[in-house]
Amino acid sequence: MKTQLGATALEHIALCFSQIDSNFKQQEFYAQAILELDKLELKQRVMLIIETLHDYLPADFIKTADLLKQLPRVWQQLDPEQKISSFAAWPVIDYASIYGLAHPQQSLAVLKTLTHLFSAEFAIRAFIIKHPDYCHSQFTQWIKDDSEHVRRLVSEGTRPRLPWGLQLKPFIKDPSVNIPLLSALKDDPSLYVRRSVANHLNDISKDNPALLVDICQR
Repeated sequence: MKTQLGATALEHIALCFSQIDSNFKQQEFYAQAILELDKLELKQRVMLIIETLHDYLPADFIKTADLLKQLPRVWQQLDPEQKISSFAAWPVIDYASIYGLAHPQQSLAVLKTLTHLFSAEFAIRAFIIKHPDYCHSQFTQWIKDDSEHVRRLVSEGTRPRLPWGLQLKPFIKDPSVNIPLLSALKDDPSLYVRRSVANHLNDISKDNPALLVDICQR
């Protein structure tokens, strides 16, 4: 999978940012990021690209957030045949979880906008831990969103034991705050969303089996 986050993906990222930010140094960014890329595993590649992007994007995250929200406009336009793996969007989305953690309002708006490019289920977990009340207030709205990707982000992003993702220990101990969200999504018209609800319930079963039985009985 790591090869999907290689030179071609890097070129696409660089080109997209150059289209939305006239100050973005496309060639310099690519040259810096490609130097060590082939030596790294998948998640290491994600972090390298994030750190390199930070060298070329505005230091003010509010300005960077505005740029990130513009990405969908050019992301698919510059890849009409969808030759670029969705993995290319992973570091772009996770950028917010590294450098935007102090700005939950702007960052969650970014994640909501970009999640259809590559699920923001990994990035959003840092905000759930740091800003749980604000996140939950947004999730109660997102479960009604028109986009299946946004609705799924609620279920998948709050999974206590998401594979590859940061464990959400408060939800491992007590997942009850998420049950109303799952209840609202369990009959979602999208199978994509319903499967996420099932996976979330499976996570709950590992630590709170009695609660899961109660949910299923109801």
